[in-house]
Amino acid sequence: MLYYPISIIIYIASGIIFLAIIYFLFCYLLSNTILYLNRQPVPKNPKDYGLEFEDVEFKTSYDVNIK
Repeated sequence: MLYYPISIIIYIASGIIFLAIIYFLFCYLLSNTILYLNRQPVPKNPKDYGLEFEDVEFKTSYDVNIK
């Protein structure tokens, strides 16, 4: 049976734990950039371009107003 010194086992275990932490951190950051995009309001409307428009509101069958 092959025996390794305890320091080599600690180094290998530390490396595996470090790689696992980096992997989960990368996955967390990537999922946040995909799920929570940087949304910005639309600064202009059709009236700024000389077009006519009107605000519209719909009522659904569940009595929810959609604007």
